[in-house]
Amino acid sequence: MKKKGRKIILWLSMVLISFLFLYPLLWMVLTSLKTKEDVMMNPFGLPAEWMFSNYADAFTTFDFPRFFLNSVVYTAGTILLTIFCAIMFAYAVARMRFKLSRFMVNLLQVGMIVPVFVIVLSLFSLMGDLGVRNTYQGMIMLYTASALPISVIIFTGYFRSLPFELEEAAYIDGCGVFRTFFRIMVPMVAPAVTTVVIVVFMNYSWNEFSLAYLLIDSQNMRSLPISLNYFTSLRGTDWGLLGATMVMISAPAVLLNIVCGEKIEDALTATSALK
Repeated sequence: MKKKGRKIILWLSMVLISFLFLYPLLWMVLTSLKTKEDVMMNPFGLPAEWMFSNYADAFTTFDFPRFFLNSVVYTAGTILLTIFCAIMFAYAVARMRFKLSRFMVNLLQVGMIVPVFVIVLSLFSLMGDLGVRNTYQGMIMLYTASALPISVIIFTGYFRSLPFELEEAAYIDGCGVFRTFFRIMVPMVAPAVTTVVIVVFMNYSWNEFSLAYLLIDSQNMRSLPISLNYFTSLRGTDWGLLGATMVMISAPAVLLNIVCGEKIEDALTATSALK
């Protein structure tokens, strides 16, 4: 009986925790389908009238296509450049055994604990001097620099979990270093690539707010989170319209987690091999 009681308590706890995590998302969806008056009168219940027109209004009023394109460019560029740089650096650190490999990984880890606000003024001045402020390439390089440390750590842990016999067999078959890397090793770390894509997408590009807010002052170059902030200040508390906008902004992140979530555990487990 005691064992059964513990299982019931554990099950109820899991249900409660899941509800606490999922309810904000459910509330946002329900709010997006309400009128402004309905939100004020019934903030937590079902809509009295299902206002699907909020999505059409948000799409046009918010100028969603332009800001969506900006976010897609920032995100895609950051993900591709981060993976390209991080996977090669991690392979060198994990498999080539040179003297400074441990120092370089530690240096990256130190970079993770430095608050970005400490160097934001220097970044603003540097980007202006280089002529890349309010440009796609400027923000992509900045986001990539922010995402590299955690990406390298993930790839390094995964590479270290792979046996060296894979490369030895490839060398015996006549493969060079680059062919072995691209044809053998990169496909082996596909779960880690998926993890890095999700981490960079969620934390360093699509949802990134602080750097974009401080360093982008051109309306045409704003990403979706920044545009939503300005949209709120202009339109006030039209919660139905804001809810529809937030649902459209959040949808890609939610879908990415649903599609790729199962592959994250393997890569995160492999990173424990990093000593």
